[in-house]
Amino acid sequence: TFTNADVRIEAGRHARLCHTRLQTLGPRGRHFETLSLRAADGAECEYVVLAAGAQSARSTALLELAGRDASL
Repeated sequence: TFTNADVRIEAGRHARLCHTRLQTLGPRGRHFETLSLRAADGAECEYVVLAAGAQSARSTALLELAGRDASL
């Protein structure tokens, strides 16, 4: 199994977001992922990742607290 994900999220003004990812692959699996998250004014974001398995796995998170009082 080979996965290559590009996830883009924009949390709007005063949004509440909990992004949770569970990655389970077999011993020969390969997983590559990039998350781009932009949080506007007052947005509250939570990012939870649980990775188990895979021969090779890579996750990149590009997080931008763009607004006043945005939090991660």
